Amino acid sequence: MGLTVGWSAYLAEAFRSAYLAVDQGQLEAALAVGITPRRAFFRIIVPQAALIALSNIENLFIGLVKGTSLVYVLGLYDMYNDASNLSNQTNGIYQLQIFIILALIYWAFVLLIEWGFRTIAHRYQKVLG
Repeated sequence: MGLTVGWSAYLAEAFRSAYLAVDQGQLEAALAVGITPRRAFFRIIVPQAALIALSNIENLFIGLVKGTSLVYVLGLYDMYNDASNLSNQTNGIYQLQIFIILALIYWAFVLLIEWGFRTIAHRYQKVLG
């Protein structure tokens, strides 16, 4: 619940700033040619704002993945805690190797997220023209 409230505020700000970045002339032009305000909002403003917000959403999602050690407090799965426990079980002998592997896992997750968002953005830009 805490993560949902906290991260939803950041996400709302990403969408708000993207909405404000879309030129209001787009809405005025749509209204001038007879499109209803609701249809203009959902067909013209929202697609452009979503494309602008995509990079902010990507950064927020990556930040959430990196912040999984905060999730441990809530009792959910945490890779950092598992790495610490493994390091303690081996009396710290393999501590450097364990945390290098952990860093590589996080890096792989972030690269996967970035690839996914780039693919979405690329396809979305094709649709918008």
